[in-house]
This record gives sequence, structure tokens and C-alpha cells, in this order.
Amino acid sequence: MWRKFFKWFRGAHGIVSKAVCSESASVDTNVTNKYKETTLLNLLKDYSPCIVYNVKESDLFL
Repeated sequence: MWRKFFKWFRGAHGIVSKAVCSESASVDTNVTNKYKETTLLNLLKDYSPCIVYNVKESDLFL
């Protein structure tokens, strides 16, 4: 029941989830820095900083 509600809630309020998962030792730091400076900033530019947060900090995992 809760999953269905959260799915509806995210869709109704335009909440999106972006995840970048990998082992840190296998990633070139130049690539990650470039991603943070260009792609990530472009993804987040349309959102207010008060609505962008780290889900890990909320202890809410679906």
C-alpha cells in the first residue's frame, strides 16, 4: 500500500531520483569531477536548493 502511495506522490509532485552507483576505486576522479561540474549542475539548475537533498540522510528507502 505504501509503495503505491509513494509512487503516486512522487509522480504528482514531480519528484525524481538520480543515483550514481559504483565502486570508488574503479572510477577515474577526473570523470567524476567533470560530471559534478557539468552534468549534475545542469540537472539540478531547475530545482530550488531547499528541495534537493540526499535521501540517505532521511533513512527512507523504498
